[in-house]
Amino acid sequence: MDITIRKYIGKDYARCEDLVNRAWRFDAVFQPQKLAAIAKKIYTQGSVIESTYRTVAETQGEVVGFIFGMNEFAYQPRLHLGLKLRILWDLLTLRSSTPDKKTLLKAMAEHEKNRSNIISKHRSEIVLFVVSEAYQGKGIGKALWSMSLT
Repeated sequence: MDITIRKYIGKDYARCEDLVNRAWRFDAVFQPQKLAAIAKKIYTQGSVIESTYRTVAETQGEVVGFIFGMNEFAYQPRLHLGLKLRILWDLLTLRSSTPDKKTLLKAMAEHEKNRSNIISKHRSEIVLFVVSEAYQGKGIGKALWSMSLT
């Protein structure tokens, strides 16, 4: 198996979002599907934008894993106001007051609270780290992790 570890590029986004969805099962957990799409956007696109390093593992032209994170000594991007406004608009216009919508909002608040108890904003951290289930146990995670340390 030939694995290439390389910098993330924009065309990788759809596959990274798919890997996030497979790992966290947003499509199965959140209904309606528009809410699942919002959750995927928050976790994936938000992580891409806020990260100072973005690395993917690819085999045969397919992204099979990635690591996004922040290095406190690198330039610190900020989550784009446009993305925040789009997510807020999507949530406000979602014609649903289902428990899932409340669950997502509560989970986001709880996640941010727990995160800030452990590490202050803009310190070095891994933001998202996913390897496709089919490729786990093959050293891909170790290779991605090693690249994040350089």
